[in-house]
This record gives sequence, C-alpha cells and structure tokens, in this order.
Amino acid sequence: MRDRLSVIMRHQATLMGKFRHIEEQNGFNFHGDVELGVPQNINAYGTQHELRRLAWCIQEELCEAASAMDSGTASDSKLEIQKELIDALHFICEFLLTLGYWPSDLPAEDFRRPEYVPEGLTPNLFQTMVLLGMTINELKNKPWKQTPRVTDLDKFKDQLARFMRSFIRTCYASGMTDQDIEDVYLGKNSENQERIATGV
Repeated sequence: MRDRLSVIMRHQATLMGKFRHIEEQNGFNFHGDVELGVPQNINAYGTQHELRRLAWCIQEELCEAASAMDSGTASDSKLEIQKELIDALHFICEFLLTLGYWPSDLPAEDFRRPEYVPEGLTPNLFQTMVLLGMTINELKNKPWKQTPRVTDLDKFKDQLARFMRSFIRTCYASGMTDQDIEDVYLGKNSENQERIATGV
C-alpha cells in the first residue's frame, strides 16, 4: 500500500495547486501563510490552523461515509461509502503534504494489509474519527494562545500513524483492496480534473 499511496499523493499534489487557484479566485484565502508545495513548520500557528482545517474536511468525509451506510441498496451503499472514504483520502494526502510527510516517513507496517481486519465498518470508521481528533490534539498552538508550545513530534507522529492504520483498515472493512483504493482514487481524481476544466 505504501507505493500506491505515494502515487496517489503525487496526483493530489497537482490537484491541490489547481484547487487553491480556484479558491483564491472565489475570494477565499484560508490557507494563510502556508505555502503550497513547501514543507511547513509544524509549530507555526498558521500551519496548525491549516492542519485543523484539513482535519475537519477529513472528518466531514468520514461522516458522509457513515451517513451512506443507511442510503439505498446494499450495493449502492457500499459503493457510496467507498467513494466517501476516498474523498477523505484526498484531504489526508493534503494533510501529509502540508508537513512534507510521505509514506516513507511513517513505519512500513502502517501500510501493510493486516492479517485480521475486525468485522464491521462502523467500529473501524468511528475509531478512525477518534484517532484523527487525538492526532490534532497534539497541536497546541491555537490562535488564541499567547505562549507558543513546541509540538512533541514523537507523540504527533505516533498518533498520526495510529490514525493512518485505522483509516486503511476502515478502507479494507468497506470491501476495498489496495488496488481498489488506488483505482477509486484515480477515478475521483479524473472527475475532479474534469470539473476544473469545465468550470463546474
């Protein structure tokens, strides 16, 4: 999965630039001083604010996956859940790219398919949501804080790795294989590229 995720992240890096241009055209500049394509200082207020924004985008997509559990037929619901998980993956890639992190920066075992995936999508999905919150909780420099605090990188990376393991396990629990994850992502990427090209 590690190699596939690296391919996905390269595609997402290109897409980020295109979407940022559109966001600026629409009058939004919520990225602050976070420069695209440049690894950011994790202790900077602006960087942590951007990471919180991206984390909320991830949570929204995970919630949409949860909502899709109750929609349509079983097969339609499964496909919709998988699409929402891949939408979350878009923002996960942006989260990692903001810090200049690549799969090679995290332990290899985080990207191996586990021998056992706990049954049931719901517990995997909600554990993923909680672990994302715990990851963000390691970032202490909120806009209203007057005394900057240095991030404990070991704790942050540990929580991030736990979140990544849980997210990938959730993708497996939804019925996706490693190849499916890449294929669904590339399909959504092509859809986004077309939307950009046609101004939708």
